[in-house]
Amino acid sequence: MRRAPLSIVVVMSLAVGGVGVASGENLLRNAEFDSGLSGWQVDYPQVHFAGPDAGFSPGSGSMQIDHVGPVGAVYRARQCVAVEPGASYEAAANAALLAPDHPRSRLFLALEWHADGACAGAPLVTERLVETDERYWFWLLLTGERVAPAGAAAVAFTLGLEKVGAGDWPVYALFDRAYLGAAASPLDHAVLANRITNGDFATNLAGWQFDDDVVFSGDDADGNPASGSLEIRNDDDSPIGDEDARQCFPIQPGSYNFSARFKLVGTTPPGTANVELRLYSAAGCPDGAQIDNRVLATGTLRNAWGSVQATGVNLPANVASARLKLETIKTGPGTLVGRYDNVVFGDAAGGGACVPSATTLCLRGGRFRLTASWVTGLGTAGPGFAVPLTSDTGYFWFFDPANVETVIKVLDACGLNQHFWVYAGGMTDLGITLTVEDTQTPATATYQNPLGTPFQTITDVNALAACP
Repeated sequence: MRRAPLSIVVVMSLAVGGVGVASGENLLRNAEFDSGLSGWQVDYPQVHFAGPDAGFSPGSGSMQIDHVGPVGAVYRARQCVAVEPGASYEAAANAALLAPDHPRSRLFLALEWHADGACAGAPLVTERLVETDERYWFWLLLTGERVAPAGAAAVAFTLGLEKVGAGDWPVYALFDRAYLGAAASPLDHAVLANRITNGDFATNLAGWQFDDDVVFSGDDADGNPASGSLEIRNDDDSPIGDEDARQCFPIQPGSYNFSARFKLVGTTPPGTANVELRLYSAAGCPDGAQIDNRVLATGTLRNAWGSVQATGVNLPANVASARLKLETIKTGPGTLVGRYDNVVFGDAAGGGACVPSATTLCLRGGRFRLTASWVTGLGTAGPGFAVPLTSDTGYFWFFDPANVETVIKVLDACGLNQHFWVYAGGMTDLGITLTVEDTQTPATATYQNPLGTPFQTITDVNALAACP
């Protein structure tokens, strides 16, 4: 298995609805263990304060659990927080499992709902939101979302470590950056300024680079028979392996949200759907300019479409491009098939940015929305079907996906004449209307080709006065 760098973060999906890091008020006290273990009820001495910090801060630390007990023993740390019945809460914590492969052990995050405001007595309900036996992925993010049951007045936010296999070796775990707060609203694809080209895989895999075992699948997350998904088939001969598809796109510093649908097919071998983000200080994602590597999300749902997402993904000031990688990782012999659909990486602030669809072409990181329509001499008319090629170029077809009608691109010439340029060419004499909209300003450019006239090449160097 590949080992992750120290800055890695993993978001684990739960059931059909995956969640990311919420941005609301944290209800936990001393959630980053800046002041030892104050505010926490712990199984001492197995649970104690430790120096390693998830953010590598010398002024902070973490909570450590030393498990030297027998199989079945569980050591915990708890904190009681007041809640409202019927309200939705999101829980999260960074964690690391530092142990040999044997004995078997696992980290977990649980919520114990109580009718008593001080979490006294037996809980109404105990829910283990997430558990993992992943080792050396430093740090993992354990996270999940639940609704407070009727009658609940408080919840005991619980972090723990248990040993589930025989062996005399000690097992160690670290926890940091705990979170409990009101759940964030689900990500809305319609209000995200999507930087991904062809994230819905409407008709093909255009815009993506991928390994040999990556193909287009007709299995669409929304059940749309006219669309599909990206399928990654991991049949590596070795028991452990991964296959991936990736896309590089320009990006600016700021806060972003990620969302995608995924499905793992079959019941074996063990494995995950994994989404990775690499950041670069130069355009085009050159290897020598990589400045960060992080895992945005990991999903484990089988034979049904689930969701993975991460909110409030903050990118540093020196970032210029990013590469999003979709992976299917297996940890045993056999073939693991994973599918992805509706992939979005967009501005956290939202807005009316371009959302790709079968008839909408989104260019330059989703800033520009392009559409086409046509009319024949018989009076029949219809929309053009969009296919992205690169971050600034795409084409439309009208009657047959194999028959390209018009090719169009939007170029950034802000450094030359403070405009975005529009170039287009066509292989048709139909009546054509092309529209280019800037989603960040009111600027719009519309071009028409008269019916019966061979398409006239467009070289409009004053198309959109929309800089920067």
